[in-house]
Amino acid sequence: MPEAPFESTVIVIRAIAAPREALWALWTTPAWMQAWWGASEGGELFDCVTEARPGGALRYAMRPRSGGAEERVAGVFDLVEPPARLGFSWVWQGGAERVDTHATVTFEAEGAGTRVTVTHRGQPSARVAAIHRQGWTDMLADLDRAASGAMPMPTLRDTLAALW
Repeated sequence: MPEAPFESTVIVIRAIAAPREALWALWTTPAWMQAWWGASEGGELFDCVTEARPGGALRYAMRPRSGGAEERVAGVFDLVEPPARLGFSWVWQGGAERVDTHATVTFEAEGAGTRVTVTHRGQPSARVAAIHRQGWTDMLADLDRAASGAMPMPTLRDTLAALW
């Protein structure tokens, strides 16, 4: 039976009470991203490569803290405009269904805070679109909690140690 029509572009928006430069740093610094990414899903981002430059690699591997299957995504940055916009391919690796899509994240100054918008294009099915919508909703909530200081974050020393 053919699938009912669905929206192939997922858009998730969240206003966060933090400057966009801080949110940019939380999103593009691997040691900081590992502290918040996937927290509300009960996940651990155990592999994180974020080379935020055109042609740079993106690689995330997350596993549930309670055990279970790993989720792996890879991509390439094609748009990097600090601290305003990131664009990257988003390719699920492994599993029965290959999902090859594209995401753009914008950080727009809004008053004393930032409006963060994730636009994720190329959803192949309503099921995958729903998974991505919930995932990005959770990720922006986690980013908000990290920016507000509501979750532990690595120190600059920890970050530098991870980089070198």
